[in-house]
Order: sequence, then C-alpha cells, then structure tokens
Amino acid sequence: MSGMTKVSHLAQIHPSAEIAEDVEIGPFSVIGPKVKIGRGCRLYNNVTIVGDTRIGEYNRIFSGAVIGTEPQDLKYVGELSFVEIGNRNTIREFVTINSGTVANNGSTVIGNDNLMMSYCHIAHDCVLGNGIIISSGAMMAGHVVVEDFAVIGGGAGIHHYATIGLHSFVSAMSGTRTDVPPFMLAEGIPAKVRGINIVGLKRHGYSHDQIAAIKEAYRAIYRSNINFRDAVKNLEDLCTVFEEVKMLVDFLDQMEKGRKGRYRELTRRY
Repeated sequence: MSGMTKVSHLAQIHPSAEIAEDVEIGPFSVIGPKVKIGRGCRLYNNVTIVGDTRIGEYNRIFSGAVIGTEPQDLKYVGELSFVEIGNRNTIREFVTINSGTVANNGSTVIGNDNLMMSYCHIAHDCVLGNGIIISSGAMMAGHVVVEDFAVIGGGAGIHHYATIGLHSFVSAMSGTRTDVPPFMLAEGIPAKVRGINIVGLKRHGYSHDQIAAIKEAYRAIYRSNINFRDAVKNLEDLCTVFEEVKMLVDFLDQMEKGRKGRYRELTRRY
C-alpha cells in the first residue's frame, strides 16, 4: 500500500492484499489475502471483500457490501473461482456478489459504470456489461447475463441462465423466467414484453427514425396476428436498414432455439 492510501486503523487488511494508490478503506472493513483493488476506489465502513477478487479503478463500495464469497451453489467444491469488477461502479449498501464456478471459467464478471443499488444480489457466474442500473432488492440467479445499459427494477427476480438484452427494462417486482429482448420493456409474473423502452432509448441518444423502426418491429412481432417467422419476413427491409431491428430479430431467433425461452440454457454442463 502506498502512502497516499487512507486505511482506517479499525479495518482488517491482509498483508498479501494488493491495494493501489489513492484508495480509502473505512473502519471495520475486511480485505482478504487474494484481493486486488485499483486506484481511486473508496470503501466505506463494514465492507467485506474476500476470495480471488479483482476490482478496477474509481469504484465506490458502500457499507455492508460483501464481495467475493463462495458461490451459493451445491456443485461448487472449492475450486478456484473469481470476481472481476471493472471501473467506476457504484455498489451500494448490503449488495452481495458471489464468485464463479467451473461452469463459467470460474468467474463472475462486472463491467464499468454500473449502479447496483442496496440489497441487490448478483449470484455466481453472472456477467454484467456496462452502464447497467440494478435497483434495490433485485436478485439474479446464477449464470445470468445483463447486457449494456439495461435497467432492472426493484425487487425483480431473474431466472438462472436468462439474458437481459441491450437497453431493455425489467419493471419492479417482475419475475423474469425467459430472456428479455433488447430495447424491450418486460413486466409481470412471469414477465412478458409489454412495449419498448422508449425512455431509455431517448436518454442514450437513439434517433427518431431508429425508435420508429424498433416500434414497427415490436408491433409486427408482438401485436400482429401472424406468427414470428412470417413477421420476420415482413421485417427484412427494416433489418437491412436498421441494425437495431436485426439485433432484435436475431435475439428472438436465439430465444426460440433455446430452452424455455433462455437460449444460454443450452450451454448448461450439469
């Protein structure tokens, strides 16, 4: 640890832990021997980081968060497992993030610029992209993938092996058993697509034409009386012009090939 690092004398830092410059660690925090923390991170009081956990730069981790503990999975038998967290994430009070298992190369991975609000749980082998918002009390089972800029509402539950698509929105208290396509808004128990995430798309700079194309695709797929394959044929021209529509169609095609609406379920090894 460098001289610029500020560590409370009430914190317990293992001498083998690697703590970069300009890190602040508050009282009663516990940092294990295999932990690596990048520069500029701030850990408030009572933060626990254990296991083989690598944390990037300028993350803020609030009171009561627990990161790097063993996966809550009976197939785990003590093999090497990791948590990898990128840069500029905000991890609020009492968030729990478990390490991975051999089923996903041993890693739980979180990207950059994400907000994980209080009491949310990220289970073993989850992979989160960038710019994601996970509201308080949301729960992700193992092997969930959340793509960039998705929003998960408070108290929502995400089924294992589900994929939450790019710029999608899962409403609060929803029970998500299948993949959620990109740009869509899903709600209910079980969660179903109810519309498109117009607010999110506008906030991230999507043009009027792009949003109109996504709306047209949504109406063709979800609001017409024709089957999915016929709807896709009618969208061929839009797919050529708008990458977003092609992305949506490709995602839905994978869902159909998957198991119970979860295409990544086919990758299960157990």
